[in-house]
Amino acid sequence: MPIGIGDSLGNYKIVSRLGNGGMGAVYLAEHPVIGKRVAVKVIHKDLAASRDVIARFFQEARAVTAIGHEHIVEAHDFGQAPDGEYFYVMEYLQGETLAALMVAQRQVELSRACKIAIQIAGALGAAHERGIMHRDLKPDNVMLIDRRGDRDYVKLLDFGLAKFFDGNTTGLTAVGSVVGTPQYMSPEACQSQKQVDHRTDIYALGVLLFQMVSGRLPFHSPDTATLLRMQVFDPPPLVRAFAPHVPPALERVIACCLAKSPAERFASMRELAAALVPFTMAAARPPSTTMPPPLPTGAGGLSGATLSRAAAPQVRVASPTAISASALESVASERGLVTMTHARRRTTGGEARPSAAPPRRRGRKRVIAGWLFFLLFGGAAGGLFWQLQGLRARNLAAVARPLADPPSANLHVVTQPSGLRTMVDGKEVGRSPLVINAEVGATITLTFEGEQLPAGVNARRIVHVTADQALHLVIAPDISDG
Repeated sequence: MPIGIGDSLGNYKIVSRLGNGGMGAVYLAEHPVIGKRVAVKVIHKDLAASRDVIARFFQEARAVTAIGHEHIVEAHDFGQAPDGEYFYVMEYLQGETLAALMVAQRQVELSRACKIAIQIAGALGAAHERGIMHRDLKPDNVMLIDRRGDRDYVKLLDFGLAKFFDGNTTGLTAVGSVVGTPQYMSPEACQSQKQVDHRTDIYALGVLLFQMVSGRLPFHSPDTATLLRMQVFDPPPLVRAFAPHVPPALERVIACCLAKSPAERFASMRELAAALVPFTMAAARPPSTTMPPPLPTGAGGLSGATLSRAAAPQVRVASPTAISASALESVASERGLVTMTHARRRTTGGEARPSAAPPRRRGRKRVIAGWLFFLLFGGAAGGLFWQLQGLRARNLAAVARPLADPPSANLHVVTQPSGLRTMVDGKEVGRSPLVINAEVGATITLTFEGEQLPAGVNARRIVHVTADQALHLVIAPDISDG
């Protein structure tokens, strides 16, 4: 008898059906005493006879539990109903899938798309560190919920095709079989190669990024065989051909994810997440080679902070000073200006003698000489005045130039878990992931707080700023920072 509304599975009572998946149905259930709501995934009855399907169903629950990451749906219980149906209980999520968001918007705003991708990278990176690859990343398996004021808080779903590559379990997929969703499968997965590793998920996330920012898939065909051939042999298109607003640097990040050879992709999800952090700024622009101005500080998402650096350029302006007579003479000499003075004519005997001109002519000459003296001296004085004014203006302009900002560097901070309140030397600057601009040579103390941190964890890091760098900090009591 199939499970129906009101039936009990474990400690929970079925409330309603939420939907159907490839392997089973998902129900909303509630604890009758404490009222906690959960989602219950029940395997289809016609698949329950397949040992491989049962093993894969169990593996999904085991994988989710083994990873235990904040951006992966939580599994609470696993069991078998009295009539033989297998089920497992997971957290109930209210929100929308990434697929629904892309149907509504077609193109996701750049910084928003990169923030979503960083969270997915964090979840998959945690899975890879535990020897698990997802192998079926697609928009339907990414849930966006509202948590702590973040409307795009990611929860990764459906590890039904997850594969353990740590050597502790035997893979359920035989060599030669193709698993996954063709639009998001890597070239090596399309060829069913035995050496498929975690970088197949990096390829899938590159496809997802391409689709979010451009509104289309890099490869598309209604024929599955043709699509698989395109994934293997055709060079991926450049995203800017369909979305010119994408920065060239982000285009290079996506192209790196979509490289045909796994060796040419990012080596880890941690590297990919660090490469995406600069594009989570509101303007979705990567940092330039010169240091950008201070970023605005916000309560959520990406924040920016400037350390030991004034918000505006420092300007020193000297007060005007009196210019001495010697300075005037110096400037006059420098500019080729001379002052006119009377010189008495001397006789050969050294005695000054008056002119022999008659009185009338002598008076007329005095008038003419006076006018000449006035014109020459006045012109020289006026020229000197304007020369000094120009010199003074240049001196004031020189001392009023803003001082050059000290060299600084951008710290791209990504934390696991994400969304942590971040303090620099005791001052809160935002939530991770974020970009912090600090003076080169400074030593700063980063402190992280958040309810998602376990008790007793060391949430303080000391950083010596030397150059632009990406900091991926794992805040956990038993995992050292990488």
